[in-house]
Amino acid sequence: MAQKFEYRTIERCRVVHHNNTQANLLPRLHEVKKLQTKVRIRYWSHSFLKWPRLYHAAPNINHRMLAEWETSDRFLWLITQNVDGLHVKAGSNKVTELHGNARYGKCTDCDYTESRQTFQEKLDRVNPGFADRFVIPGYIPTDGNIHLPLETEKNFNIPGCPCCGGIMLTAVTLFGDKIPNYKLEHSQQKVKECDGILTLGTSLEVYSGYQYVLQANQQNKPIFIVNIGSTRADGIATMKLDYKISDVLREM
Repeated sequence: MAQKFEYRTIERCRVVHHNNTQANLLPRLHEVKKLQTKVRIRYWSHSFLKWPRLYHAAPNINHRMLAEWETSDRFLWLITQNVDGLHVKAGSNKVTELHGNARYGKCTDCDYTESRQTFQEKLDRVNPGFADRFVIPGYIPTDGNIHLPLETEKNFNIPGCPCCGGIMLTAVTLFGDKIPNYKLEHSQQKVKECDGILTLGTSLEVYSGYQYVLQANQQNKPIFIVNIGSTRADGIATMKLDYKISDVLREM
């Protein structure tokens, strides 16, 4: 009988939109609510300038191959910590985005959500010429960072929720916030249902992903790891391959 495997892919853990060099710019949720005129404005002004890069990002061969795997009876579910939405953009439907999807915006006070591009257009309307003053046309910094002079963002305007007037944030799990229980429980159930787990391109240093490898180990299920460099789970892995993800996926 063909085995069903729980394929996990994380590549790199990016809780801060699509670039983890911006960790110092990502506020804790309680800070966003408390310091609206400082932290939240800094957050959105940088997000506004960086958004076009993420918006135009395209899935790579790994995203596309994993999406194609959904037709196989060996595939059960995909769990990712990535927030760039590229798995969904590649066509994956059987996927849990543990840390959310940066391609959407959400209200912190009600259930309203909208596409991040829609909110970008709103930001552009209430901050005319802001991007033109601080971004060189066609220039994309190698680290994805946008360096703004101090106090630049103090006059940056942020629209509120159109339903309740509440605070809008990118629909991702921020530092200090919790992953919704329904995502955690659903992922635990999928690990319980699978016959084995495959992790791709992750050191598993972040517990939100590592916990499912631990669960698979506790349930005596095989664990296969593909990652260049050591991982937190090397000691419990059934097999570890130090190869590029794409090289391995092509052979499977």
